[in-house]
Amino acid sequence: LCALAAVGNNHASKQTLADAVWPSAPAVDGGALRVAINRARQYFGADGAGAIVSSSLGYRLERDVVSTDIDEGRALVARAGDGQVDPDERAEAFLVADRLWRGRPFDGALEDWQASSLVSALEIERSAAATNELTLLLELDVERAAHRARHLVSVNPLHEPTVVLAMEALGRTGHAAGALALARDLRD
Repeated sequence: LCALAAVGNNHASKQTLADAVWPSAPAVDGGALRVAINRARQYFGADGAGAIVSSSLGYRLERDVVSTDIDEGRALVARAGDGQVDPDERAEAFLVADRLWRGRPFDGALEDWQASSLVSALEIERSAAATNELTLLLELDVERAAHRARHLVSVNPLHEPTVVLAMEALGRTGHAAGALALARDLRD
């Protein structure tokens, strides 16, 4: 289910799903994958009939039946990136998306070795959204940018673009010592 949720409205090929569920297996027969998909379908119960659809392209979650936080977060980030939307509404969309992304993606749902590529891809999306949010906030309200920057850096202290924007926000609000501390932490 995690692999299907991560690919959005796209189909996940059988190989993609097999790699996500059994990453160290040299080859997975189709029967094992079908069993895993049937177990995933059972998760939705009677109300989830048609939740997972299959085609020659692979499998996908039927978004008319199943909605995920990943879908909602991506839609919010897309809205936040729309230059035609009011800038304050865009900033709010980033904030709401960030609330959906609390913690590590799929935390507790999969073993670390199973989730690594799925988690990495989603964490990259989250980091990009944080960078875009801070860029927008620096244009709108530097104080607000400095406040959000502290949180976003605490979530991902090694994401250099976010740290650099946080340093800029702190510096522009008179918190030079905080900006220098971030630079020191990043360097160390």
